[in-house]
Amino acid sequence: QEANRMGRLVSDLLQLSRFDYKKVSWKKMMFSLDELALGVCEKMRFQAEQKKHKLECIVSNKPAQVYADRDAIERVIINIVSNSIKYTPDGGIITVYVGSVNSNAYFKVVDNGIGIPAKDLDRIFERFYRVDKGRSKKVGGTGLGLAIVKHIVNYYNGTINLESEVDKGTTIKLELNIKNQNAII
Repeated sequence: QEANRMGRLVSDLLQLSRFDYKKVSWKKMMFSLDELALGVCEKMRFQAEQKKHKLECIVSNKPAQVYADRDAIERVIINIVSNSIKYTPDGGIITVYVGSVNSNAYFKVVDNGIGIPAKDLDRIFERFYRVDKGRSKKVGGTGLGLAIVKHIVNYYNGTINLESEVDKGTTIKLELNIKNQNAII
């Protein structure tokens, strides 16, 4: 397990280094954000069931087609859903919403997990930042996932908003501008 964790750490550090030095090669293509989100929910279902979570994916009646690096956006979605699963006590509820509204494609995850203290919200996307240092080994991860998410979202001129309350849960919403020809069309 420790060797696997170290391997993920090295991989994540290399990815962040590529972002820092603008050495990322994006493989952009048109794809359905809805189908991608549904696929991620299916991939994550076993992990959620291990903790007796109810994981639901709700697609709006207005599907979201995006032009982006599918693997990068999938990594964003997996990271956010995985964090919700990890930081929600057994038997929790995690709901994924995806669709489009006006000129934005959106992806939102709502959980009833442990939440994040207000004092930590501004730092949550920093490299290696952990709200609870004592839990980091127990739940796994490298502490770099949300930093990578932030880099990907920034590249696409998107926004990521986080709302959280301790012992009540967390909501993370990602929006990508569909009209931005540099990123999403």
